[in-house]
Amino acid sequence: MTAKIKSEREKQRFAPVITLLLIILIVLALSVGVYTLVNRTLVESNIETMTEMAVHDTVSLTSILEDEWESLEVLPSMLKGNDVRTEKQLLDTLRIYNEHYTKSITMLVDENGVCYRSDGVITQMPQLVERLSQ
Repeated sequence: MTAKIKSEREKQRFAPVITLLLIILIVLALSVGVYTLVNRTLVESNIETMTEMAVHDTVSLTSILEDEWESLEVLPSMLKGNDVRTEKQLLDTLRIYNEHYTKSITMLVDENGVCYRSDGVITQMPQLVERLSQ
């Protein structure tokens, strides 16, 4: 009976330690679970937000490109209508086009690689001609 009492006392002595270890394990398991859940939720939310932003950006860029392309269709008729024969006339036509149809710089590159810009700058772009001829 004494041995039984000793083993009962040892069990009682280790009971708080075992209880504390179980509580720590339960809290640790819950923490890992909550962390995993929060992490998964944040990742899914970020992916969803980035997808929405990408779709919005794609729609915006497509719209801008369509508008620019439509406005570029006017340029050949302006060049013909103004009977452009000199560099000055070309630069003036590009400037007028730029004022009415777009807020960015418009460039026209001829077959020799000369780039005429609506802000009046003329530059050489032979590398562009080489690339286009390949």
